[in-house]
Amino acid sequence: MNIFQSVFLGFVQGITEFLPISSSAHLIIARWIFDWQDPGIAFDVVLHFGTLIGVVWFFFPRWIKTFKSVFSQKSNDEIKFNRKLFLMIVVATVPAGLAGYFFNDIIESNLRSPMIVGWTMIIFGVLLYIGDKISNFKSLPALLRKESRAGLPALLRKALQAGQISNLNINWRQSLTIGFSQTLALIPGVSRSGITMTTGLFGGLDRKTAAEFSFLLAAPIIFGAGAKEIPDLVKSGGLSASLILGFLSAMIFSFLAVKFLIEHLEKGSYKPFAWYRIIVGILIIGVVLL
Repeated sequence: MNIFQSVFLGFVQGITEFLPISSSAHLIIARWIFDWQDPGIAFDVVLHFGTLIGVVWFFFPRWIKTFKSVFSQKSNDEIKFNRKLFLMIVVATVPAGLAGYFFNDIIESNLRSPMIVGWTMIIFGVLLYIGDKISNFKSLPALLRKESRAGLPALLRKALQAGQISNLNINWRQSLTIGFSQTLALIPGVSRSGITMTTGLFGGLDRKTAAEFSFLLAAPIIFGAGAKEIPDLVKSGGLSASLILGFLSAMIFSFLAVKFLIEHLEKGSYKPFAWYRIIVGILIIGVVLL
């Protein structure tokens, strides 16, 4: 693999890992379009660790605060919440970790065709669109409880505008449901960030909270996926210049992708990503059938 391919695939991995559009699908399609050979396990490991550093870099202050809370002797509301958040992340990681350990090789061998990618892009794009559409009404009860004095008409107007109703929290039911949904991300085209955000929206989270929990949940699962393949990286001869550049590319662009989505969701929605998935999926199927 030459340096251009390494940097380009690092860019693709970094941008698409945390946007709800499927990094595995885009890597498969990129190699298919340019007729590039599969770079192998070592390159996948390096790209995964690049995206891991990118997302940890963005949420570094939050991670520090969370870890301090876990080991703190104090016990105020903020510390209790951060301890709960840490436990929810750990527990929600288990289903996908087990699924990846037992089924990843089978899925990698049988479900990586462009046609499957096309259909999963469409199906889960539609679900993302629906989840985004109904998220306002799923989170409305929490807003009503919190701001009942404001009057129902005003609350409904607020709910229907801009669509940014925040629960400011996440409960065990929501976190576990999101954790189990992560197992579907083993199928190329589903998108780990896409399915976790979609599940969060259906579960009553507002757009930004769904994205933030998805990103926090990404760190342990990406680390686990990468660590599992470290022996193969060592066997392949270690790091080369192209691998290092791919790592840096994935790290930088994953950080930028997380930053972009968080800022976009302050006022925007997931609909552009849902439409993108649907259109790309249709194009993929159309090209395969021609």
